Amino acid sequence: MAERSEDDGDSKPDLVGGEDHIGALPDVLLQQVLSLLPSREAVRTCVLAARWRTLWKAVPSIRINSAGEIYRNPLALSMFANYLLLLRDRTALHECEINSYYGGDTEEAFRYIELWMRYAVSCQARVLRVHVKNELKDLCLSNVSLLTQHLARLGLCSVEVGGRFLDFSGCPALKVLKMEHCTINAGRISSLSLSHLIICYGSFIANGRTRISAPSLVTLELDEFMGYTPLLEPMPSLIRAFLSLSAGWILNGTLCLAS
Repeated sequence: MAERSEDDGDSKPDLVGGEDHIGALPDVLLQQVLSLLPSREAVRTCVLAARWRTLWKAVPSIRINSAGEIYRNPLALSMFANYLLLLRDRTALHECEINSYYGGDTEEAFRYIELWMRYAVSCQARVLRVHVKNELKDLCLSNVSLLTQHLARLGLCSVEVGGRFLDFSGCPALKVLKMEHCTINAGRISSLSLSHLIICYGSFIANGRTRISAPSLVTLELDEFMGYTPLLEPMPSLIRAFLSLSAGWILNGTLCLAS
């Protein structure tokens, strides 16, 4: 009988020195890898080995994501997110992403989102993204005031914004603001530091025209918006602008730079 070759396909791969090369990486690098995962998946790595039990607590990102029906209902999502913020180390965040989609219970789906946003700001998050989709109504952010020296990029999708929320005088590092499918119910969008403003598929519903005051703006994109056209205050640094009006826009006067 022929002797079995050591190179048969079912032989186990030879680990050089029997070492765990992933486990040999420093904690900081492993936490950077975990930061790319949804927070629920990052927490689950705590069962891999003793060293992994607390690695997730200092991951520099929070990704609360209901995509893929991971959670049974909004309450399950809220419970996980609240425990996550309670148990993680209060280390600085690079990014916080809140992505929630439910078709029914708006009260529970919206209950803690402002709290999660405030937590991210308190942890010096540089990037904050909020996408809250509900078939019955949009999340309304009007009484939230962002006061942070660190936030550089803000993304909003399918929310209603108004009141003092769009006053970014307390965010001197903010450079990029992107709003998609948002309802804008504010008399003013103001920021001294903002360089890039993108508003896509949204609507302006404030009484009177919304004024955009962003003197440091370099690029402006208003794409397929509805309602009253905004009034643009002087933008001496503006290099690129793109304007596209949808069928439901209302031209109250002209789209122009305010004096």
